[in-house]
Amino acid sequence: MKDMIAYCGLDCEKCDAYRATISDDQALRYSAVRPEKRSDNMR
Repeated sequence: MKDMIAYCGLDCEKCDAYRATISDDQALRYSAVRPEKRSDNMR
């Protein structure tokens, strides 16, 4: 696949926020924003 580089400069295919949006994965969205909380349980 052709590289998709976002305005922020990140490769979208490797970006957790992008992947979470595409797959509608709330847990991944949370961990993308708060990486220090990856092991927390979602409440």
